[in-house]
Amino acid sequence: MALNDFRLCANQTDNSFVTVLADDDKVRVVCRLSQADIEDSVGGNPSPEDRKRIVSEGLERIGAVLSLKYEAKEYVPYIDRFGISNEYTVEVALGLNDLSGCNLAWQKDA
Repeated sequence: MALNDFRLCANQTDNSFVTVLADDDKVRVVCRLSQADIEDSVGGNPSPEDRKRIVSEGLERIGAVLSLKYEAKEYVPYIDRFGISNEYTVEVALGLNDLSGCNLAWQKDA
């Protein structure tokens, strides 16, 4: 199946990354985009709120890359902050090279 319902995690408490979620039937896909990779991708130092906005505005393009990696089975079991994992949640890693193709944009005055 294909990934759908791409969205930002509503509970973004750790400002060192922005979490993107997507679903494939019963499977939840988690992707954490690091602060450093977002900053390097846009060439600046956006605030935590700006990083969320950047990812939100680029979600369609990020979702396309995330889908390709998921379909290629480039994921690992997701382990939550309590050290728990299950068969219904996986994590896909996207790094700077992946984000570079997403053409993310940031305007400091936006």
